Amino acid sequence: MTYTGERSINSNAFGLPDSTIDAYTVLDAAVSYDVENWNVQLNLRNLTDETYYVKALFIGGLPGDSRNAKLTVRYTF
Repeated sequence: MTYTGERSINSNAFGLPDSTIDAYTVLDAAVSYDVENWNVQLNLRNLTDETYYVKALFIGGLPGDSRNAKLTVRYTF
């Protein structure tokens, strides 16, 4: 779980009004399985498909990743 608090955009220097980017919480999970020389890992990010902004910009924010998954299979010899 990752929590990021509210952030402000101080843009007075650019003639834009001050504003804030809302706080957000993103839930991630992972599971890994090892057998002999094999490793299989599944990573799940943003399980609740939260809409959030990872970076405050002067005209809004940079959107964060939507729900996604990554499957990795490794073989060691």
